[in-house]
Amino acid sequence: MNSSLLKLTKSIFKKYQIYSSAVNFKSNEFCINWIKIRLKMAINPIKVKVKKLHADAKIPFIGSYHAAGFDIYSVEEYELMPGETHAISTGIAVEIPEGKVLFIWDRSGMGFRGVHRFSGVIDSDYRGEIKIVLCNHTKAPYKIVKGDRICQGIIQDYYKPVFEEVSELSETSRGEGRFGSTGK
Repeated sequence: MNSSLLKLTKSIFKKYQIYSSAVNFKSNEFCINWIKIRLKMAINPIKVKVKKLHADAKIPFIGSYHAAGFDIYSVEEYELMPGETHAISTGIAVEIPEGKVLFIWDRSGMGFRGVHRFSGVIDSDYRGEIKIVLCNHTKAPYKIVKGDRICQGIIQDYYKPVFEEVSELSETSRGEGRFGSTGK
């Protein structure tokens, strides 16, 4: 890869917080195509304002090129006892653009170890601290260290429904089938 292309690529990595190991440039053509895709995505980016409420707070971070979510970090140390639920401070407040919503999801590693988040809808008009409600479903204490990634956020569009009361609903093949009714 020529030096000017490498310099441009590194500046894009920095701007979009992408690890350089996330993309393996095998040729100038691949590099140019990758840059075109990233620039196309950047034409109308979603800008989210983040306010640090604590000096040690970390700004959310997108960990890899194809990641849909971004990591959100703990600003406190806490030992979550078995069966306990606790709201963990992140030390940040955000301004989500109007017409969008921030969903908070488990990190797969924590979920695999039995620690899950509860709730997780941050509306665009909320300006307070983001706190992550975690529950330890295991039989052992779970240590949260300041700076740990404790959840991931995903920003999506949402639609405002208009509810209409009716006496009948349309028929479907599923009908009133409940849990597991569509197959295994």
